Amino acid sequence: MFPKQNFKLKESTKPITEPITKFGGQPVWINTPQWPIDPYPTEQVKMLFIGQIALNPAVFSGSEGMMAYIFFAEEGEPLIEEQLVTVIQTKNNPFVNKLFYVEMDEVFPAKIEFLEELQGPVIYDKKGLNKEYSVALGEVQQEKKLPVGTKLDYERDYTPRLRFKDAKIGGNKIGGQPVYFNIDYPIPYNPEDWYLLLQLVPVWGEYFYFPFFIGVYPVTIIQIFISKDFKNTVSSLPGI
Repeated sequence: MFPKQNFKLKESTKPITEPITKFGGQPVWINTPQWPIDPYPTEQVKMLFIGQIALNPAVFSGSEGMMAYIFFAEEGEPLIEEQLVTVIQTKNNPFVNKLFYVEMDEVFPAKIEFLEELQGPVIYDKKGLNKEYSVALGEVQQEKKLPVGTKLDYERDYTPRLRFKDAKIGGNKIGGQPVYFNIDYPIPYNPEDWYLLLQLVPVWGEYFYFPFFIGVYPVTIIQIFISKDFKNTVSSLPGI
């Protein structure tokens, strides 16, 4: 069984300044800021802040007091896994985890530099406006394990957009098990050693908006994994 919380986003009318789960706005750091720099431009370019997750020990056993801060690099779209970065903090440790990425089915350490700066660029909507979203978390539920290679039913039309018919498994969630389109788990995930920290699915009718813009390939799901000892994070961008 996989504990998880499905969630929905709602645009916030005022800044969220508490260390709770949210998307957009500025991060609410619980330790020294660690703002990642895009590794590819020749000049120093900060990544965009996507959101933060207050880890729930009922979903991630042993995660008391941990916050996850998630960023992506806007330069050089479409987004690749190395440009999707997660920083795990506690009040006693400003950077708990090491970063990894997958390329050609191999796992490599990510070479990312950081700035100790409180604020920086953040996600925006279709009109280019910075937005902040509160998160309505569902109750902690237990997902039954899907056999490896199970493909969930989904809808598509003439545009490259999708909607899973089982929205609880195929939709936005913290924890649970990842949707995958191959015959095996996404590298390096396996349920014995890794948690699914976050799964984000594009809004129906769109393929770059979650509802905020992220420059992925069309019909791409964002997945972030964290090792069960919380020392490693890696991202996956599965698509159809």
